[in-house]
Amino acid sequence: MMQTNYQIAFTLDVQHTYFDKGICKCLQFVPGAGTAKLMRRFEITMLKKVNGFDFYIDSPQTIAQYLDYITQATGQTCFDFNISATDQQFYLFTDTGKIGPGQLTFDTGAAANTVNNDVVDLYCYQSPSLNASFIGTLSIDFDDIISYARGESGAAFNISFRARATQWQYFIINRSAVKLDNPVIAGKADIGFEGPKSVVTSNGQPAIFFSSGTNLIPLSETPVYQFNLVNSSANGSSAQKINNGKIVFKGLPNPHPGIIALAGDGLTGQLASPMYVYV
Repeated sequence: MMQTNYQIAFTLDVQHTYFDKGICKCLQFVPGAGTAKLMRRFEITMLKKVNGFDFYIDSPQTIAQYLDYITQATGQTCFDFNISATDQQFYLFTDTGKIGPGQLTFDTGAAANTVNNDVVDLYCYQSPSLNASFIGTLSIDFDDIISYARGESGAAFNISFRARATQWQYFIINRSAVKLDNPVIAGKADIGFEGPKSVVTSNGQPAIFFSSGTNLIPLSETPVYQFNLVNSSANGSSAQKINNGKIVFKGLPNPHPGIIALAGDGLTGQLASPMYVYV
């Protein structure tokens, strides 16, 4: 029987606030040509997970000894990976900062990385260039695998993304002549909507327009916020008008990440999520 001595060299986990429980399930890590060659030659195994992967080395030597042996034999000092997104809307629901969509670079040796509870949070460097096949690259340096090792658990690296926050816009199209004397959008969350405002949609339909204004709301895979269209009463405080009003549309839609527009209200460079509601 063949004896194996698998040891975990490092783990990589990817978090994203867009997804339920923060588990990013839309990225794949593909070994670069040099790393793929090392894996075949030196009995190295990559175990893929929903939100990352674990990297194992089969050797009776310590991880440090074996990585040093690989360097002496090949001259290589890191494992490299190309990153691809299985969801074409990744750039739409991900906050990419001022640069916008572009190549993402992660390197365990980057000075901007931080360490929290023995886990190395990898800083995301961005460049405006785009690659048709991959959205980014990851480099895991041998020295960092050794220096950040947590005993038999190996080194732990983490990548974190934030969901894009947009201006939410509701276009209420009253096809049924529903009574809307004092329409408001309200919900349990402490988020106010500006409006109503009479507008005409791009296809010529009259609509009542509401927006979250300068309050940008993060996108999410499953609805987090529930807002209702309420025809508020004429008397009382703001809260009383809503509480005494009639719910015209319960559970307004949450945005679809693939439907975006430029935000208004002076929010230069910000995106909006327009939603059309027929009542």
